[in-house]
Amino acid sequence: MNSSIYQDLLNFIKKPKLMRTVAPLTASNFFLLLMITFGLVIPYAFLLEFMGVGEFDNIIQELMRDHKALVLVMVIVFAPLLEETIFRYHLTLQKKAIMWSLIASVFMLSQLWIIGAGLMLYLLVLFILALRKNPPPLHIAVYISAFFFGIVHLGNYRDFDFLSNFYWIPFLVLIQFGLGLLLSFIRLHYGLLKAMLFHAVYNAVLVVPAVFLEFD
Repeated sequence: MNSSIYQDLLNFIKKPKLMRTVAPLTASNFFLLLMITFGLVIPYAFLLEFMGVGEFDNIIQELMRDHKALVLVMVIVFAPLLEETIFRYHLTLQKKAIMWSLIASVFMLSQLWIIGAGLMLYLLVLFILALRKNPPPLHIAVYISAFFFGIVHLGNYRDFDFLSNFYWIPFLVLIQFGLGLLLSFIRLHYGLLKAMLFHAVYNAVLVVPAVFLEFD
């Protein structure tokens, strides 16, 4: 096992940094990161189910029953392209990248408009700071981006009541927050396209079996 990328990932989580040149992401390292991800996600998903997360209606699961092709396109193609543009493209802290993330973030208003509005405000402030050539430290942008990436996925649950279910929020967003950090690592070390590809493969591994096995 290549321990170098594992150590690089741990170092990035502790202190995110932008690589001066984009490195190639080998197939073996891509697969290793995927195995690390699912090695953490699968046990945690079972834990959530044991804790009772099934009480919340998941919109994606409902769509999979009647609109399989639509779900596959949304989750494997559309979501990685859009979400990586919104949540990771701007992490270089360059004006053009932040601007495109800000424009794309309009789509988040359709999920949870309050969270979407907060995300847009964050990107707008980031853009203003970049214009003034005074961007925040990279780790702040990475952690805030991962936070929004996590919490916006609460929009996958139908009529989620933040006030009455506030104690569930950290548990429900933890997987997406961790995935956001991992995708930030891939984006800043190996490029945006690699982050999109990893995101697409991750979603495909989760959704394809559910579409073709569970709901046939």
